[in-house]
Amino acid sequence: MIFMESTNASSAAKAAERENYKPGFSTTGISKNIIQAAVTSAVALKQSPIPDAISATVNYTMKKIQKIDQTYGLQDKAWEISRSGINLALEIDQQYNVHEKVGNALFTGLAAAMKAGIAYKDSPSYREIQKMRTIIKMLVLLLVLKKNR
Repeated sequence: MIFMESTNASSAAKAAERENYKPGFSTTGISKNIIQAAVTSAVALKQSPIPDAISATVNYTMKKIQKIDQTYGLQDKAWEISRSGINLALEIDQQYNVHEKVGNALFTGLAAAMKAGIAYKDSPSYREIQKMRTIIKMLVLLLVLKKNR
């Protein structure tokens, strides 16, 4: 579906059209509210002075940083410090195999997160456990009653 791009169309009409767009899944309940809130917030942000204020602040800051850099040569000094730091990091890595340890730690963290997500998805909820316990208690009670007859 192509969204309206006419300059005469109001932002509200565009937002309403985006809201009615269904990209292959249905939105109900809280999902629909979250999507509507995100669309409304995006339109409100775009129509607010915030983006212009941020842009002006960034431009002003960049000009000041450039003047300071021209005066004191900070960029050249920063590059030299970075170069020295990288060389030191490479020496440390060669000596202690840091990259291998970091890679293993990242892999372990990702594997743990994936396995935890799968376990969470596959495990029964508190409500399901309570239902199972109730069923087991009822079965035990029936067995006891049957045995006592």
